[in-house]
Amino acid sequence: MMSDMSKINWDMIQGVDRERPAELQNRWDAALGETAMTLFPGVNWGGVDLVAELEKLTHANFHREHEKLILGLNGPGASGKGTFGRHILTTKGYLKIVNDTTRAKRDGEVEGEDYYYISEEEFFKRRDAGEYLMTLERPGRGWYGTRISEVALKLAQSRKGVLFEDNPENQIKLFNSDFIREQKNVDLATMEILPRTPLIETSIIQLQKRLSEEPDPAKRILTQPVFEATLGDRQVDEFMHFEKLAQQPGVQPVVVMSGDADRAKHLIDRLPL
Repeated sequence: MMSDMSKINWDMIQGVDRERPAELQNRWDAALGETAMTLFPGVNWGGVDLVAELEKLTHANFHREHEKLILGLNGPGASGKGTFGRHILTTKGYLKIVNDTTRAKRDGEVEGEDYYYISEEEFFKRRDAGEYLMTLERPGRGWYGTRISEVALKLAQSRKGVLFEDNPENQIKLFNSDFIREQKNVDLATMEILPRTPLIETSIIQLQKRLSEEPDPAKRILTQPVFEATLGDRQVDEFMHFEKLAQQPGVQPVVVMSGDADRAKHLIDRLPL
C-alpha cells in the first residue's frame, strides 16, 4: 500500500531525511512480498494488504500436535512485541526463556525477567563449558547467550509452553540445536508482530506517541540515531530471516498485525497456544 507519509509529525523529528521513510517502506514491501509468495505460493498476492493477508492465512493454518510449545516471538521496533509477549505470559501459562548478557542492566529492567546479568569472565566460563545453546556478540552492547539449563528448566516448569523473545536468526539457531531437536512431544512455532500497513508510517506514529510521554521534553524528539536503531535497515534485515525460519522443519509461522491492541490480543487468545 502506497503512502505519502502525510500523517507523520515532522516537527518532532530531527536529522532524518524526508526520503528515508519511503526508502525503508520500499524495502519492507519487497521483503513482505517475497515472504508471502514463498510461504503461500498458490495465493494471488496482487493488490492485497500483505500484512493482513499473511495474518489471516497463518492463523487459519496454525495447529497443535503436542502438549507443549516453544514459541519464538519477534517483530520490528515499535510493533508492540513486548506488550503481546507479556500478554502471552500472563494469559497462556507460558514461561519466558531468559538469556544471559554481559551488558549492564538498564533502568527499569529486572534481573531474571529481562536478562541474567553476568560478568564476561562468567559468560566465557559457561560458554567454554558448553552450557549455551547459542551465543551472540553485539558490538558495543556485550555478549548474549541462551543456556541449555534455562530452556530445560522452563520447559519442565511450564504447563503449556515457553516463550523465546529474539530475532528470527537466533530462533533458527535455537530450533535447530541438538537439544531442541531431541525434545519429544514439543511443538515449535514463531510469531511475527507486524504494524499495520503502511508499516513505516504506522511505526513512526507509534514511536512518536511513545516518545511524547517522556517527562523530559528533549527526549520527545525522534532523533536520527533513535529512528535508525528502532526502524532502520537492521529491522528489515532481521525480518528477512523470518521466511527462512518459517520453512524450518516442524516450525509453524503465525503473523499478528498490531495497531489495535485489543483486536490483536483477541486473535492471540483464539490461537491454540
